[in-house]
Amino acid sequence: MTESAAPEVPSLQERPKLRDDIVIIVDQEEDRERVSRVVEASGYKAFAVRDSRKALSTIDAQKLSWLPEAIVLDLVLNISNGYELLRTLKRRFLTKRVPLVIVSSMMTQEDIVEAQAAGANAFVGKPFTEGDIEEALAHALHAVRRPRSEREPGTMQQIFCKAPQVGESGSVS
Repeated sequence: MTESAAPEVPSLQERPKLRDDIVIIVDQEEDRERVSRVVEASGYKAFAVRDSRKALSTIDAQKLSWLPEAIVLDLVLNISNGYELLRTLKRRFLTKRVPLVIVSSMMTQEDIVEAQAAGANAFVGKPFTEGDIEEALAHALHAVRRPRSEREPGTMQQIFCKAPQVGESGSVS
């Protein structure tokens, strides 16, 4: 599963919002702030936390009817297993069509497949740009909101994947 050439997808700013909040669970402050900037620039409120316990308590403190527009999750968190948290969040929002976007420095084929099997809709490798996050969120939202008639019956949904771009000098562009 490499970087996919997906069909035209409305940008995060262009697409109609169903909900106001995007949950961000990323332990590294710089990455959390980068994702928050994208979310807020797109007109959403960022619920940014740095660990799974805080994320789950923040989500549990909301009204039962509350749903985020999307969740951005780092697989490598200081005090928890990101895959376990991914599975917990997917179970909680299973029928609600809340997309889950993974950001991770773990970018092997196995990591991507495991994230997809656990319920991720998009996977962005670190280091990432604000554009990578915006693109992944837009694709994930588009994928979960497509009418059933446009989905391939009996197949697992294709995961959107964005790998870091490394230039000739070895630096990320």
